[in-house]
Amino acid sequence: MALFQIEKSKNKDKSENMEIESDLCGVCEKCVPACPHGLIKRVGYSMKVDKDCVNCGECYDSCPLGAIFLE
Repeated sequence: MALFQIEKSKNKDKSENMEIESDLCGVCEKCVPACPHGLIKRVGYSMKVDKDCVNCGECYDSCPLGAIFLE
């Protein structure tokens, strides 16, 4: 989590958003219950983060494949 906290601290102006890289995502949906705001959903064969994401990092920590990042 330390690396994510460093990246998150650079993002105070919300110029970046959490994204799920569809090529890396296994669609395991572990990020869905990890999101305390309910902002991650399955759309077809991929996972999507809602634009209202607050970048808390809970989904980042839950992803076993490292498919979630700030973009």
